Amino acid sequence: MAKLKSHQVKWFGIITGIVALFIFLFLADFGAEHYNAKIVAAIAILMSIWWITEAVPLSVTSLVPLVLFPLFGTVSSSQTANAYINSTIILFIGGFIIAIAMEKWNLHKRIALKVVKLFGSGPSKIILGFMVATGFISM
Repeated sequence: MAKLKSHQVKWFGIITGIVALFIFLFLADFGAEHYNAKIVAAIAILMSIWWITEAVPLSVTSLVPLVLFPLFGTVSSSQTANAYINSTIILFIGGFIIAIAMEKWNLHKRIALKVVKLFGSGPSKIILGFMVATGFISM
């Protein structure tokens, strides 16, 4: 059996996720009073397939409910957006952006080398150095 290329796996994941979404929507029956639950479950299946196959980036997969919930009429767009806009989530996003920028410019390696050079290479000195560096970066 020939090995699948990465773009083939991605397209397979995208198509499989969308097909699973619609199959679940048409075949699942939670009852008329739980129609929104059926839609949410179908979107969760789509997201899980995309997450497992990494058909689209995980950041895009996480935003699927922001688009599909209002599209299917499950929840309004403002209610869905309110779930994403939370002070804690914004704090994490800011930290992730800073971490990505530090990694892109190899700042993490520069800091590590400077800490070892400044504090020394002994285990307790390295721990102290990274505690000081962490405190400084946190400021």
